[in-house]
This record gives sequence, C-alpha cells and structure tokens, in this order.
Amino acid sequence: MYPAVITGVVMSLLENKRVLVVEDTTIAATYLARELTHMGAEVVGLARSESQAVEMAEELKPELILMDIHLADGGSGIEAARIIASKIVAPLIYTTSFSDDTTLSQALETSPYGYIVKPFDTKTLKVSCETALKRFELEQKIVFNTALPEIQRETAAPVSRGEVLTNETEKKHRLSDVIFDQLSEGVAIIDDTFIVTEANRSLATLLTGDVSTLRGQDITRYGFNHDLFSRCDELAQSDRVYRHKLSLRNGTEAMFPAFITLSCLDAGTDRQQYVLTVSDISDLSRAERKLEELAFRDPLTGTGNRNYMKLLLDEVKFSRCIQSLIFIDLDGFKQINDRYGHDIGDALLVTCAQRLQSELRNTDTLIRHGGDEFVVLVQDNADILALTQKMLVSLAKPYHCHSVPLSVTASIGVADFDMQDSTEDLLKHADIAMYEAKRQGKNQTVVYSSDHETAIEYRLLVEESLLAAIKNQDLYASFQPIVDGEGNVVALEALCRWRGKDVKDMQPDTFIPVAEETGLINPLGLKMLREVCIASGMLEAQDLSHISIHINVSLLQLSSTALVDQFVTYFADFNVSPSSVVIEISERAIVDAGAKRIIRALEDYGFTVALDDFGHGLVALSELTDNRASVIKFDGTWLARLEDEPMRLLAASLVDLNKRLGKSVIFEGIESPAQAAFAREVGADLFQGFLYARPKSLTEIIRMLAPEEARVAY
Repeated sequence: MYPAVITGVVMSLLENKRVLVVEDTTIAATYLARELTHMGAEVVGLARSESQAVEMAEELKPELILMDIHLADGGSGIEAARIIASKIVAPLIYTTSFSDDTTLSQALETSPYGYIVKPFDTKTLKVSCETALKRFELEQKIVFNTALPEIQRETAAPVSRGEVLTNETEKKHRLSDVIFDQLSEGVAIIDDTFIVTEANRSLATLLTGDVSTLRGQDITRYGFNHDLFSRCDELAQSDRVYRHKLSLRNGTEAMFPAFITLSCLDAGTDRQQYVLTVSDISDLSRAERKLEELAFRDPLTGTGNRNYMKLLLDEVKFSRCIQSLIFIDLDGFKQINDRYGHDIGDALLVTCAQRLQSELRNTDTLIRHGGDEFVVLVQDNADILALTQKMLVSLAKPYHCHSVPLSVTASIGVADFDMQDSTEDLLKHADIAMYEAKRQGKNQTVVYSSDHETAIEYRLLVEESLLAAIKNQDLYASFQPIVDGEGNVVALEALCRWRGKDVKDMQPDTFIPVAEETGLINPLGLKMLREVCIASGMLEAQDLSHISIHINVSLLQLSSTALVDQFVTYFADFNVSPSSVVIEISERAIVDAGAKRIIRALEDYGFTVALDDFGHGLVALSELTDNRASVIKFDGTWLARLEDEPMRLLAASLVDLNKRLGKSVIFEGIESPAQAAFAREVGADLFQGFLYARPKSLTEIIRMLAPEEARVAY
C-alpha cells in the first residue's frame, strides 16, 4: 500500500501552497506561474524588481518563494532575499542562469532551500519545490521539538485523552517515517561524535547503498571534514542552518559534488544531535561546466572565443607572460562563403583552425576572434616570424571541403607586448599590422610599427571618402583608345577616375584595392557599368557603333550570382547590345570555379570576355583551351625588357599560341615606338598605351574621332 500513500503525500506537498515568483523577464515568470499552477500551487504574485519582491513577500506571506538573482532595474535577488528573511519565515529557491562559485557563495549566505540553473524542466522544478517545502517542514519541527518536553510537562492530561493523542501521534510518526525514507534528498541524524544514528534510503544510495551499513558509521569518512563540524557549537546556540557546497566520496571512493545543510536537533537527550541533508548536484555541476564551455569556447572550431581571450588578457599573471599577439585574417574567405554557402565555409574554418593549432606549442593559445579571424596568444620566448611562416605555409595548402576543392591564404599581423601597452592596444596594433599585410599584397606577415597607424588612418580616410564619392557621383569614367595596326581606334577601355572635394585626383591603384577589401567594389562596378552603357549609346548616336568598350570586372564582383542579372538589366534599360562590350577579367577569375560559371553565363548573353594582365603566373596554359576568353591582353611588364632575347622569344611564342587558339591579342602599356615595334614583331593584333592616347572624357573621344580625324597619329 505504500506506493499509493507516497504518491498522495508527494502530490500534496505543493497542493494549495502559496508561491511568490520573482523574475525579471515576463516569459520566465509566466512559464513558472503556469507550471506551478499545474502542480496544484497557488501563485499569489509575480514580482520583477527588488522592491516589488520585498513588498509582496511582506504583504502576501507566501509559503514558498522562487527568486531570480538578477532582477529588473539593476536589483539583486540575493539582497531581496536577505530583507525578506528578516520579515517573514518562508523557504526560498534561487532560479538563475548564473552558477559560478562567486554567485553561489553570495547566494548561500542567505540560506536558500534550493538552487535551480536555467534552463530547467518541469520535473526539476517540481522536485526542487517539494524538497524545499519538506526540508522547511522538518526544520520547523526542530524548533517545535525543542519546546515539546516542557509543553508535555505543563499539559499533562487524563489517560483516556492521552491514549487518543498517542494514537494520532503514532499515525503521524509513521507517515513522517514514510516521507523521511522516500525523500529524494539524503537525510541523516548524527551525534556529536559524527556517528550516523539514523539515515534515509536516498543518503544510503548516495554513500553506501544500504541504510543498515550507514548506521553507526563516522560520517567524515565520506568526505565531510572535521572543519565543517567545527560550526556545530555555533549551531547549537542558534536556530541557524549551515549550508555548504563540497565534494563527497561514496563507498567505491568515487567523488561527486554535493550541496549539504547542517542544523541542530534538540531531541531532549543529554547528547547533542544534528540533522544533515545531502543533495547530489552532479547535474548542476555538469550544467555549470556546459555553461562555461558555451561562454568561453567557440562552438564551431572548438577553440577559445573572444570571451575567453578577454578573460585571459584581463588576468594580470597571464597577460604578463604574453610575448606577442598574432592576428590572422583569411584572404578570400568571404567570396568562398558567399559562393558555396555556410556549410562549406564552416568546414573550411574548422580545417583552418586545426592547421593553426597543429603549428602551436602547448603554451600558446588559439582564439577564434570572429568570422574568418583568429588570434594566437604567444607566451614566453618564440621565433614569431618562423611561427607565422609555418602558419602561412600550412594555410595555403589545398583544401577539400565536402568534395569541393578550395584554396585560401592569410594575412597576419603581429604585435609584441610592451608593459606600457594595455591589452586593448596589443589587439589594436596586431589588427593594424594585419591590414598592412593585406595592403602589401596578402599572404604575408607584418610586425606592427607606429608608422602603420598613419597608413591605416589614410586607408580609413580613403574608405570613408570612397563611400561618399559613390553616393555623391564623384566617380566618373575616362576612356583610353585601343587601336589596330593601322592606328584606327577600334575599342575604348573604361577607366574609373575620382575627383572630389576631400580627395583630389585619387589614383585607381590606391582606391580600387580598398573598394575590393570593403565590398564597395560592387556599387562602384555598377556605377562604371552605367557609364559604359551611356557611352555605348552615345557612340552609336555618332555612327561609331563599331567601337567596343572594355570594362574591368573583379573576382569579387564575379562571386555574386546577381551580376549576370545586373548586366542584362542595365543593357536592356539603356537599349545597348551586349556585343558592344568586352568584359576584362583577371587570371584569378579565370581559374576560379564559381567565377567560371558567371563568365560563361555572360558569354551566353553575348558579352565578349578578355583575359587581362596575361602571363603573371596564375593561369596554366591548359586553361587557355578550356576557357572561352576570346581576347588576351599582355600588360606592360612584357615590354620592360626588350633587350632580353629569351623574354622576346617567350612573348612571341605565347602570342603565337593564343592566335593559333583563335584568340585576339592586345598589348597594353605601350609608351615608346620601340615597344610598339616589338608588339608588332611578336604578332599583336591591337595596341594600347600613352603612345597612342591618354585616357580622355567621352566628349574628347568623340571629337577626336570625327571623320577627318579618324586616324590616330603617332
């Protein structure tokens, strides 16, 4: 019959109990109120702030209080609990997301009856509330039992009445024994020599497995040290309940974390006795470790995160051991992430983190700073440049993420620790050095120098001014003629120029890299596309439709699947034929799988594609047969060593190879008659450079190409 009785008793512990919920968030308060109501409790109030909690507790006299530690308006649940304890007597349970030792220690000073770490489930809430209520009931009996002998002497009654009372008392004692034995918490009665005189089944399960074995045992053998019981004399002289968190040992010598309470029991005997309760908080400790892991570990790569880095840098002893801070930024990661999606991008980041970790010593700490950025905290002496070189080599090796071949490099900045610098300065300096590494061409390491700050400040000025220039229409197109062997203008290359109020005549090699790094290349590219469409329409109106216009498109632009639609829409809006435009792309674009798909789509719409700056080492000759670029442009570097016979032979061979493959060849950067003669000698089809014409406005171009001036003299 016991199971039915026990069920009824347990169910009744919360039945009709008046509960006050103190929570700073409406969602959490509503959840608690709903669940408690389902358990049979009466929620008498919902408080959000410290002052509301105190007022409601004093006015409503709840039988149980659930208290969040951090309350609205900066209030403290711990302080509210202290004030409430001075006004009413009621068990209190903390419900909070904070389970660190400092918070727990402060909370324990208020003698709570439970501590639930969010998020928690209904079962945890129910068990915690019932345990708190039962413990409170037992503790109140301690106070009652202290006065009971005196009351019995003063209220001696006739035998017949005493028999009735005895029967009722025995029933209650039997019921209490059942409850005592079925409590989920371990409970023991110990004497003043720390010997267990009585224990329930839960405590036996935690410590030995058998109640009879536990009786008569010295409780200190299970991890309760004697210092803990040094407070017994203090407890015997007061009504206080001592609460503590410690590690206990079970019968198999395995350790587990526990929360214990110790209070004095006056049983009317000569020897002092104490009530000891033990709660296994292994789940709480695991939750605490999980919270720490979530707080300080990057869930994707498994490295430390920014919170962990801040924790280390704020620790004085650790920060003094730091020799250098290395800031790593992956080059080209954004394009990969945009093109292939986050799954591929995440897999790449995980592999990069593993490669970086493999190059570090045990004393070095790897942090994922965010996105595609990593930080390494280097302790003690180390050859930093040798270390970063190993990182660069490792990161530059090919990747295969979900069967997709990928390649990335890294730009690395290093800042050496100076005792006069703050940790914020250390991170800032490494960041500045990293940007300088990008500015110098990426895939390299730069050690911070104060000179870099000036360069960064100038770069920021360029970035801010460029954004304003795009909005204010300060960017415009100049056009440089491309001529055939007879000197006839057959094409124009559109070149972006910038003249504004703050920045005068900014050179493209200064602002174009900034535009690519910041993503401003996309709006800048659309601005140039619009200029080209307008220019093409004006040429057609002047009966110069045979002149095509070349426009440069970067790899970053080709990473956007929207590019094709943008080109088609612009040309349709301006009523311009795609055949009148040649799209110039870099060698990096021609070997990029994603860019290839965009290039083919543009060609399918009728655009001609030219490979710019050919021969810089990125394109394998086999690519010339695979790609559909019909125009090849050799830049001025081929013209710089005309006296070098091997260079002349190589240039002639490459031109011949491309022409045999059906491609048109353009030499650009021609500035002298000797260079022009060399370009003709090796078989170039078209020519471009200052020797023929400098970039001009479209108006000047049209004026220059009037019928009587159609031939360009040189």
